[in-house]
Amino acid sequence: MLIAPNVDGAPELAKLVDGIGPSISSIVSGNQVTDLTSRAHAHGLEVHPYTLRIDDLPKGIPTPDELMHLLFDEAKVDALFTDFPDVTVNWLMKVEKP
Repeated sequence: MLIAPNVDGAPELAKLVDGIGPSISSIVSGNQVTDLTSRAHAHGLEVHPYTLRIDDLPKGIPTPDELMHLLFDEAKVDALFTDFPDVTVNWLMKVEKP
């Protein structure tokens, strides 16, 4: 389910769904993260952005590793849609979260 980045209807949405699937550009702008994930989490919603493509990274993000750092470590997304699961799994294994 895709919702607008402002999460205005999050309290009502949280009664119906477990999470949201916004575009990566709603969470990462340049090399900064937005507060979309923290606002969704505040309403109990998981965040699974779409779609990581290593051949089409957002402007200002030089590598897939940098994008995943911003998404997982900075924005704290719960999961990620990707066309390159091997790259994501390798990154997750490399950084090995506690």
